[in-house]
Amino acid sequence: EPRSNLHYVQYMLRSGALIREARLRPDAIAATPVSSRVLLEEVASIELGFFRGDQRSEIWQGDALQGLDLMPDMIEMDITFIDGTRLSLATLTGARP
Repeated sequence: EPRSNLHYVQYMLRSGALIREARLRPDAIAATPVSSRVLLEEVASIELGFFRGDQRSEIWQGDALQGLDLMPDMIEMDITFIDGTRLSLATLTGARP
């Protein structure tokens, strides 16, 4: 059966592990298979920041029907590990030229 290349993906912090879960369909039902992968272990906390121009927000709610016009310009992630080590990542989304 033909289907879209879209997947439902979510990330979660569970018991010190950063986990990526993916479902084969964006409108998954209970029987839809779930693929889980541990990305990082021994994580104490994760903080996200979303930038649009010079405005920063800790939350972002987009609208898939609006396309790239409602995407943040940049996303940053600060990860603190149980031993106190910190990792900071930032990436441009490519939403606007």
